Amino acid sequence: MSSSPSKTVLITGASSGIGRATALYLARRGYYVVATSRELSRLDGLMAQARADSASISGHQLDVNSPASVSEVVPRILDQAGGLDALINNAGYGLWGCLEDLTMEEVKAQFETNLFAVLRMSQAVLPHMREKRNGTIINVGSVAGRIGGPAGGAYAATKFALEGLSRVLRMEVAQFGIRVVLLEPGLFRTDFPRNQVIGGKALDPQSPYYSYAQRLRRNSSRNQRWAADPVKVAKTVDRVIRAKHPRPVYVIGVDARIGTLAARLIPDGILEYLVKKAVTR
Repeated sequence: MSSSPSKTVLITGASSGIGRATALYLARRGYYVVATSRELSRLDGLMAQARADSASISGHQLDVNSPASVSEVVPRILDQAGGLDALINNAGYGLWGCLEDLTMEEVKAQFETNLFAVLRMSQAVLPHMREKRNGTIINVGSVAGRIGGPAGGAYAATKFALEGLSRVLRMEVAQFGIRVVLLEPGLFRTDFPRNQVIGGKALDPQSPYYSYAQRLRRNSSRNQRWAADPVKVAKTVDRVIRAKHPRPVYVIGVDARIGTLAARLIPDGILEYLVKKAVTR
């Protein structure tokens, strides 16, 4: 285990995927990690691995969508941990389905977790960070916040919005010595595909998008073979926390870098044509 200056980090959605990989990586580097999940039992595997590694991780039940849960649990975490150096807003999920087939309730739920919960958690820790005039907030976005694809419109919308929120929040809190960083990963080996929520009408044979959606689902499964190790994201998180002047945005993964470059350089009409071809081939 290599050492790092002792820092306390709170990670939401730490039970699997990028959150779990980041919790373990940082703990092995000497951080004190506060791992949270909506269901405490989902942290059992993480906690067992931490004990095996003699790593410092504490698990807490926290529902980022519940104002009552956040207002109760976050102060308790701050008190027990003796402070907080970084918040990693990682909790989130994908809603899948063509936009006409999604209900307003499904889309609102997507925004509640992927956007509003990020602001809720940030507001919960900012008074503490302002008081000590130091801290880092890392928001886990997605390359989908630069370039969205068919049947991923609701998810992409939350990540586009998260980019705007992160950029503005960074400017507002910089005066207090607080840094806000947005991560934009591409495809990584996580439970994201399995945990994806399928819109209630998304695969309805009566939908005018049914055959199109079937092709999109088949191709989405094939794309997972290109997914990378989430530890790469964890290493970026470590680098951001330790950096004196971190960049505003970190694009992580070859696919994400290619997508971001394409979104910046290729005319919109051509880009949309290429995306549609890629997801339905």
